[in-house]
Amino acid sequence: MQQQDIRVTASIGALSAIPQVDTDPDTLLRDVDEYLYDAKNQGRDRAVFHIPELSSDKI
Repeated sequence: MQQQDIRVTASIGALSAIPQVDTDPDTLLRDVDEYLYDAKNQGRDRAVFHIPELSSDKI
């Protein structure tokens, strides 16, 4: 059997949510999906995070 290297890449969209404040699942899923596609549009091996406590914009 021949050895073969396989490379896996990942794009990640993530957000910080406060329990009991950010409780609308549809909004949270829509937002995190937006961040995922922002990461994908930036290229391979990217992560886009949104932390409302730090900024009103994506970081």
